[in-house]
Amino acid sequence: MGAPLVMQSPKEPLGEYKKSHRVLRNSKWTLAALYIAYFVALQWVYQKWVVSIYGYQGFSDDFNSGSFVLAMAALVAFLPLMKNDELPSSVFTHLILGLIFIPSLVLYSGQNLGGEFIALTCMAFAIVLGTASHLKMKRIEFPKVKSTTLLLWSFFFSLCTIFGIFSFGGARFLNFDFSAVYEIRREAANAVPGVFGYLNSIATKIVIPFGMILCILARRWALMILLFLTSIAFFALTAHKSPLFYPVLVLFFFFATESKNLKAYFILALLLGVMLSGLDLWIFENESTGWSSWFAGLFVNRALLVPSYLNSLYIDYFSHYEKYYWASSKLSLGLVDSAHELSAPNLIGQQYFGNPEMSANTGWIGSGYANAGFGGVIGYSILIGMLFSFLDAYAKKLGGRFVISLFIVPVITMITSADMTDMILTHGLVVAIFLLLVFRTPEVK
Repeated sequence: MGAPLVMQSPKEPLGEYKKSHRVLRNSKWTLAALYIAYFVALQWVYQKWVVSIYGYQGFSDDFNSGSFVLAMAALVAFLPLMKNDELPSSVFTHLILGLIFIPSLVLYSGQNLGGEFIALTCMAFAIVLGTASHLKMKRIEFPKVKSTTLLLWSFFFSLCTIFGIFSFGGARFLNFDFSAVYEIRREAANAVPGVFGYLNSIATKIVIPFGMILCILARRWALMILLFLTSIAFFALTAHKSPLFYPVLVLFFFFATESKNLKAYFILALLLGVMLSGLDLWIFENESTGWSSWFAGLFVNRALLVPSYLNSLYIDYFSHYEKYYWASSKLSLGLVDSAHELSAPNLIGQQYFGNPEMSANTGWIGSGYANAGFGGVIGYSILIGMLFSFLDAYAKKLGGRFVISLFIVPVITMITSADMTDMILTHGLVVAIFLLLVFRTPEVK
């Protein structure tokens, strides 16, 4: 494989954390101002355009000024609690603040939602913050594997999965047209054995991004391009768009974590995305040129508002009906009887969207509540905080950029669109942790 992988000395990341902390400590007011501007901008775009253009999804205009004041007060109360170092727990809690907490505040005031929804959201976020900050996890001693060997395994696993899809006839659904993915996705999934649903997710969310990180460290640019093309092949074969974005997301965070202003850039990116979405929706509303408003549909609607909106639906429904108590999870081994014929995502799809085939997946708040109410949310929040603390322990040895880049996709999936048990069994969280455990620190240059 050529030259060995080279990384920083294990002592260097610790020094960088301290230096970054000093720099960011002086910019807390800047971060606070950016978050408040982001909240106000998202609230404005929601009231101005989202409720009219995407109202068919259930968004409504019932703005309550008192709820807006309470939402602003909640945001201001949480901002001083945010960590400003460069450890994974700090980066990931800022992700939760920007992707889940603030959109939840917008919906709370914009739709005048009940107090239980926002109280539960605040409680869950506070538990994650407290657990990640005060519970100090330690690294686990585990047999190590050479980086070059792991790189070969990553490439081999991805290619074998693709060849498996071809061997079962999945190639007949090969498609590169974005507009046709929803039409053929179900047929493409049914064309191959169900195990490929697990293998595809592990390959695209964990294995390929991990291999690309190793390629950068080893400067294997040709192999990195091949891995990126492999991710495109997964999009074409499965009709899922996410494999196109995962490598870009991982590479962005891998290089962006070198900056001491990562969080400011992140908030600015969210604010800019909201403003561009507003412009996109304004053009769509006022022009008759066939403008599709696809950017706003993907960003402000699907990425920001829908996950929190689904959380509110889960809380609304399961506050009145029987919980699942993990009956639909494979971890329960079929020992728990379900009170519902459908899984929770399909049940919400049936009850609120009139489509039992719609899988309305949500993150740790909604899924935790569906399984065990407040207890489920508390348990999931503690587990997430423990995971963040565990990743901090490894970041201090391997460097934050490596750990953050490896876990950025599973963390976003976990907080926005997957149950914790599904994360373990389906979305590759265990695989990511295993790779972290066996990764040998490359020789220091």
